Amino acid sequence: MNKIEKAIIKTLCYFDIFFYPLTKEEIKRYLLEEKATDQEIENSIKNLLEERKIEFKENFYYLPGKEELIEERIKRYKISKKKWRKVKKYLWVFNLIPFIKFVGICNTLAFNNAKESSDIDLFIVIRKGRIWTSRALLTLVLSILRQRRIKKRIKDKFCLSFYVTEDNLNLEKIAIPFDIYLIYWTAQIVPILDRRLFPKFIKENEWIKRYLPNFSFSINKKFKDRLIIINLLRKIGELILKGKFGDFIEKKLGEIQKKKIKKGITDLTLKTAIIANERMLKFHPSDMREVYKKEFLKRTKLFLT
Repeated sequence: MNKIEKAIIKTLCYFDIFFYPLTKEEIKRYLLEEKATDQEIENSIKNLLEERKIEFKENFYYLPGKEELIEERIKRYKISKKKWRKVKKYLWVFNLIPFIKFVGICNTLAFNNAKESSDIDLFIVIRKGRIWTSRALLTLVLSILRQRRIKKRIKDKFCLSFYVTEDNLNLEKIAIPFDIYLIYWTAQIVPILDRRLFPKFIKENEWIKRYLPNFSFSINKKFKDRLIIINLLRKIGELILKGKFGDFIEKKLGEIQKKKIKKGITDLTLKTAIIANERMLKFHPSDMREVYKKEFLKRTKLFLT
């Protein structure tokens, strides 16, 4: 196999972990570690099919013997469509909370691969100096609405586990060595609320192109920000909570939340699993990145030999 053919196998191996066969367009977009033209990919796919290194059916490419993944992908796509309707229904909440600059859907729903039991994972960017205030308000509102994920309430609930401030957008700093999960996780973020911050996020995370040289971010325009009254309430809240009074509230809310977070921390497998400071709040006690990396390496060893 040439370099591009190996890269195609590697790409399929990664997505195979998540029961996700790929279209030709997706292979090109997410091709791992190799730059390739449409024709090069076309030729490489043809060679791999002839050598039975990969298989094809119903517009999807997958590893040998994994035909059942097609049905699973279609099933999860239909489930994801329902969850996206839920996102649209509660978009007003994220518009309401002061100082939120960006909200992106991440993890399985971001590439329409959610299971029936899945929650809705969010990546949230907050104005500098107001991360504790915004987190407290968002948690309060979603808790009142019973739409926040908690231990026994997961399905279709919003998972508030990852916040950064607008001056801390580069995610490479939390990467583990060859963090293949974070690479694709970053690439698949889908914006649902963007106050002109996504272009900055894209620039700060150009590092993923070292691993995905064909990749380019796409800006989602599905959700329009036309909630005039909600936006007015948010702006009033920002006026009230700015300046020294806002600084005082931020400090007090930070003290309260830090104590609660510290109390809840138990044994961690990764130093980057839980981060709690004025620029990043990340709560992933079951950080699976090492597991996914090992699964990826195991599959590539199997299908490249």
